[in-house]
Amino acid sequence: MKKYIFIVLLVSFGFGQVSNPCEDERYLEIKNKSLDEMSDREYEYFKQKDKECSAFEENRSIKIVENKTDFNFKRLIGGIYIDEETWAINSYTRLKDSWGFGLLYAISIDEDGFDSENYMPYISYEFPTGSKFLSPSLVIGVNYSARYWYIQGISGEANNVSPYFGVGLNLNITNKIGIGIVGAMAEAYRYVPYEDGTSEIYDQEYIFLPAVTINLYDLFSN
Repeated sequence: MKKYIFIVLLVSFGFGQVSNPCEDERYLEIKNKSLDEMSDREYEYFKQKDKECSAFEENRSIKIVENKTDFNFKRLIGGIYIDEETWAINSYTRLKDSWGFGLLYAISIDEDGFDSENYMPYISYEFPTGSKFLSPSLVIGVNYSARYWYIQGISGEANNVSPYFGVGLNLNITNKIGIGIVGAMAEAYRYVPYEDGTSEIYDQEYIFLPAVTINLYDLFSN
C-alpha cells in the first residue's frame, strides 16, 4: 500500500505541474523586439503571454504571503511538565486565524500523597508574527480543581472554581512537532477536611506556574 501511494504522489506531481508562461521561449524572443519589429501575429502572441505572465506572478505572490502565515495548524495535543508532581495534557482547536479554544487536564500528587485533578477549559489568542516557527499567545480560562483526601477511614474532596490566565511561546520544529514554554497565574488554596466528608476552602491566592510543553500538530491529518 505504501508503494502504491508513493507512485500516485509521483504521478500527481508530474502531471500537476503548471508551466511558467514568463519562461516561454517564443514570448522571451518577441519581448526583446521593439513594437515596430513585431508582426501582427507576434504582437498578439506577446499580449496574450504577457497577460498570462502577469497573472502567474500575482498568483505566486499571494501563495508566498499565505505560506508565511503563523496559523499553519488546526489542532494540537500536547504534554505539559509543570514539576515532578504535576503533569498536564493540552488539547487545542483553532477556530479562525488567531482565535481558538482548548482544554487542559492536570493531575498531581501533593506532599501527603493525595491525588488532585484540574479541568481547565480556555480560549486563546495567538499573535501574528510573520514567522512559521515562533508563535506567542495569550490564554484565559476557568480552573475547576478537585483535591481528594483520605483520613482515618473517611474520604472526601475539596473543590474550587477560579479563573486563570497566562502566556506562552511555542517553537515549531516541524509542521508536526513543537516545543514551548508557558506561564500561568492560577489560584492555589488550602482546605480543612471534616468527618462528614466535606471540606472548607481557605487561603486562596494566585501563584505563577511556569511549565514546558511538547506539542503534536494535526496528528491525524496529512
